[in-house]
Amino acid sequence: MLKNIKNWLVEHHKKIRFILIIYFCILTWLLLRAPKGNKEFLKFMPLYNDKLIHMLTFLGLSLLAKIAYPKKNQFLIIVLGTLYGIIIEFFQEYMKLGRTFEYSDMIADCLGCIIGAFIAKKIF
Repeated sequence: MLKNIKNWLVEHHKKIRFILIIYFCILTWLLLRAPKGNKEFLKFMPLYNDKLIHMLTFLGLSLLAKIAYPKKNQFLIIVLGTLYGIIIEFFQEYMKLGRTFEYSDMIADCLGCIIGAFIAKKIF
């Protein structure tokens, strides 16, 4: 089963590049847009949920990047994903859209990239 999945991913890695670009654009938009909705709800959202969401989104980014570019070094993918997370945090602070700069978000982003790369390594 895993071999079939791996073969399919290898055969379709160019199509997955397109998915990666779409994922990257949507992720950037979501991370930089002004928060909307019920702000009272956000007060009750535990901190770990936000970090878990960061970790899962960057896990997906790292995993898609490794599948889209199977010959690229995994360390490079982790570093680029982490740098992207750091840059987004600085943009959130300086764009003044109601988002805040948090070191813990950067750590969650980095952990997500590492876990995604680890999963990709197990697949490939």
